[in-house]
Amino acid sequence: MKVLLVSPALRNMDVYQVRARGCMPPLNLMYMAAVLLRGGHEVKIIDLYAEGLSETEFLARAREFGPELADKLGDRGLGDRGRCLNT
Repeated sequence: MKVLLVSPALRNMDVYQVRARGCMPPLNLMYMAAVLLRGGHEVKIIDLYAEGLSETEFLARAREFGPELADKLGDRGLGDRGRCLNT
């Protein structure tokens, strides 16, 4: 199964969080990807904060990958679980 994991562009962070986030990859998504890869799945991570993609660029890249499952990491953990980008 093709799985897309997305780390959102975080806009409402204080200075400390910006500094901390600026040097930290989305480890939580990387751990999830490792487990999925071991299970035989094809996984892609898009880090919107690091890449600074517009919504149009993000959607184009996501659709190009063609995931069967997409998940976004939100402020309170995983959200939008199971949402497909096939529209």
